[in-house]
Amino acid sequence: MKIRDGEIKWILIIRPDAIGDCVLITPAIKALRQRFPQAKISVLAQKLTRAIFSTNPDVDEVLTDIREISGKKFDLAIHYFNELPYALASLRAGIKYRLGDPSKFPVGLLYNLKATQNWRDITKHDVEQNMRLLKPLGVEPPYPKLDLHIDPEALAKVEMLLRDNGIAPYDQIAGLHLSTGKGNKPWNPKNFGGIANYLSQKGFKVIASGNEKDKELIMQAQKTARGNLIDLSMKTDLKELIALTSKYSLFIGVDTGPFHIAAALSIPMVYLSTSKFSLPLRWGPWRNRHVLIRKKSVCDLFCLPGSCDKDICASEITPDEVIEAIETLLSGGGNLTQDEAFFDWCKKCFSVMIAHRARNRARAEEIYKVLRRREFYAVMVDLDQKHDYQKLFKTYNTNIVHAVDGSLWLRLQALVSGKSLIIPALYVKDVPEYRSFDDFFNLYCRSFAKSKL
Repeated sequence: MKIRDGEIKWILIIRPDAIGDCVLITPAIKALRQRFPQAKISVLAQKLTRAIFSTNPDVDEVLTDIREISGKKFDLAIHYFNELPYALASLRAGIKYRLGDPSKFPVGLLYNLKATQNWRDITKHDVEQNMRLLKPLGVEPPYPKLDLHIDPEALAKVEMLLRDNGIAPYDQIAGLHLSTGKGNKPWNPKNFGGIANYLSQKGFKVIASGNEKDKELIMQAQKTARGNLIDLSMKTDLKELIALTSKYSLFIGVDTGPFHIAAALSIPMVYLSTSKFSLPLRWGPWRNRHVLIRKKSVCDLFCLPGSCDKDICASEITPDEVIEAIETLLSGGGNLTQDEAFFDWCKKCFSVMIAHRARNRARAEEIYKVLRRREFYAVMVDLDQKHDYQKLFKTYNTNIVHAVDGSLWLRLQALVSGKSLIIPALYVKDVPEYRSFDDFFNLYCRSFAKSKL
């Protein structure tokens, strides 16, 4: 189905999701405004996330109830929340064009404009996946930055809140966010307290923000912070949190809503990646200067951080590493461009299992050495020996099986590895002519782009 020029006068964007998810569709909103400059744009969000969109000059209206769709004369609905009730609501409202990802059954049957977001491709950021959905509308790269705007009234309240807590307009402020979403494990609050001490010695005023669930974590951090951690949890709504974050010179935390708010406001950040579940390639700070700290935790459990009673991923990150990252940022370093960030994310996310038989061990060792010289994680597995491949996949969090020697059994094991991994491992055949790191790296990226769930 093709849209005629001038046909789209009113667009509905559907994203009743979490704070970070909503921040990450702001580049898509900017691109839509550029593509349809005269159209009215409405966003269906949660009441919690209304503030993400209400100050955005590209958004004309924010809805917070699915029933508000009915009776409005939308020409186009864009489904960033791929769930049946919302697809049905668009259909019942008589919206002529309904754009969504058709891969989810039966929801996809209700869309008449379709673009597949390839979630199998771990090399694509959530922003890129969001933009990919707009391809039928003629939206192409390059993609905009995240886009957040400060509410003047909220800013005035925040400035008063800072004054009341002994923070002057000329003070440098570091923001710590201690809690996590469902995809990460919290870093030890006592470590945050130690970091607050260090930052205070560097001349920073240190703030911890958050809601009710952050309160206990902040109290634990304050025990080691020696009076150098100001608790502003429960003292801001979302508009005020955005305004507060705009005052930071530095942010430290995991990829939560406040993390993406800081990225959208171009605040330099130390990014703590504290689980195998959450990939920086998917959720890292989009086009913002940062230092990523992520460890290759050896753990043979299926990674669901919200129900995991282990803290291996988080505890392996040391305060000294965080201090080193802070020093890097303060000296103007870190990942400065999206290309630098992408390579760093790949280095810390790719986990390559090099599968070989004894006769080709030399080739496997060659690949292993090339990858390790560039600090990419790799293990060698001899196919002539018996293995519990699902356990190996979990232990090493394998996302690439580089097959020097073919094995139908291993290929089937990779295919069904979704029962052991969040995303099934990608099976890649070796190309004997390839020798350089760039050869292997580009092979992996091309293979991810072509793969499908």
